Amino acid sequence: MTSTKRISLGIQWKAMLLAGVTLALITFVTVNFFSSRTRELIRRHALERLEAVVTAFTFNAEYGLLVRDTIALDKLVQSAEAQKDVRIALVFDADGNLISSPPSNMDQSGIM
Repeated sequence: MTSTKRISLGIQWKAMLLAGVTLALITFVTVNFFSSRTRELIRRHALERLEAVVTAFTFNAEYGLLVRDTIALDKLVQSAEAQKDVRIALVFDADGNLISSPPSNMDQSGIM
């Protein structure tokens, strides 16, 4: 007959194993919580910044549209595009006509 030896862990090893698993679980939950919270805060801040940029842009473009001042609108577009969060800015009138000059590096086939 073959005898099987049973390995028995002492109470200290069981306590250490339980503490290690508990610590790992708590660490995982905490890191996950703070990571998702940080992403949400960054997203919210980016949306608030975008809203502020768009509000300022539309407020400043209103006068240029009323008087059809394309030079002022082009300056406004250039200053908006100088913002790190803005890739492209264009000004259209109510009929959908492009009023500001498009950037030179932009494919203009899809905007008219």
